[in-house]
Amino acid sequence: MTFNYENLAIGVDVEEIERFSKYDNDKDSAFLKKIFTNEELSDCFKTKFGAKRLAARYCAKEAVYKALCNFGLRVLNFKEIEIYHNSIGLPQVRLLNEHHSKFRIHISISNSRKTAFAQAIICKIEEKKPSIVRKEDSDGSLRYLIL
Repeated sequence: MTFNYENLAIGVDVEEIERFSKYDNDKDSAFLKKIFTNEELSDCFKTKFGAKRLAARYCAKEAVYKALCNFGLRVLNFKEIEIYHNSIGLPQVRLLNEHHSKFRIHISISNSRKTAFAQAIICKIEEKKPSIVRKEDSDGSLRYLIL
């Protein structure tokens, strides 16, 4: 089996958590509403670590954006990239646009006391093109199968 590296992209981002500390008690900020979905904001503000959560999600969005740029895709609205956690707490990405089924996205998010970090690995899903198979029956007639 061969692997096509042209279908793989990596993006990373690092942010200072301090940059988001001014929004710790301002979930109605115009800046935050421009970047994050309502679900993301609800999740970020349900604990006292809002700035860390905001910074981490922002990093994840940036990392996904950078990786998507490798495929020539420019996401103009960061709200089209939604970061959430699955039932066991692993960070996940949901594209909220027409490209959602074209990519498989994996992210990792981490932080220290001062910085947040995220890495995204994206694999472009190749479209399956129909194959036409020519088959000759026992009586000599031809059949064409589209797979």
